[in-house]
Amino acid sequence: MTGIDRRFFARLVVLVSIILLHPHVVLAEVKNGFEIEFYGGTFSTDLGGKTFVLDEDRTIVTQGDDGDIFGLRLGYNFNRHIGMELNAAYSTAQYDAILFDAGEHVSKDETTGLFITDLDLVLHLLKGPIVPFLAAGGGIMGTVDQSPFTYNYGGGVKVFLTKQLAIRVDYREYRGTLDDDLDEIFGVIPPDTFVGHAFSYSEDFRLRELSVGLTYVF
Repeated sequence: MTGIDRRFFARLVVLVSIILLHPHVVLAEVKNGFEIEFYGGTFSTDLGGKTFVLDEDRTIVTQGDDGDIFGLRLGYNFNRHIGMELNAAYSTAQYDAILFDAGEHVSKDETTGLFITDLDLVLHLLKGPIVPFLAAGGGIMGTVDQSPFTYNYGGGVKVFLTKQLAIRVDYREYRGTLDDDLDEIFGVIPPDTFVGHAFSYSEDFRLRELSVGLTYVF
């Protein structure tokens, strides 16, 4: 653990201690009703970094870069243990797929961001102002021209500041399969109509989210 990590966790412990000592927080807990959360964090991925050999001359190379994530969760708690939530988020993580023919760059699909929408089940594990939880569900991840199904699982903790406000920390893993294709361009017909053959490929992916948000209970 680095010095920065130690300072972060030390400050987090102090903050939680102050929250727990506040008399108005003792009665705060998850209750029946709606919650809305705005959050941000980091989004890391192992999507990309693969080479698909199509034949002796042609290959598709994929590349992925980590990014940030920003999102909104709207949830409803049926009771203090079980809830559902709808999540909509945008990540600056990038994904590219490049087709090479005899080592020459032929065509490229480029994604400069990812859109995520999913519906999740939330299980709250404890009663009180600090509530650890588990979450799992499914939805879609939008790229430049594909929207593959993803399933996710993870958990986190809600730390109530008041009866209506809570800090929330989440860790999620998203998994799925991206099926796509790239066109090999071998001719151009006016006006700028490309003619070529489509080469398909399929790639399993794993994405990891670590985020912090502010939740309002109403």
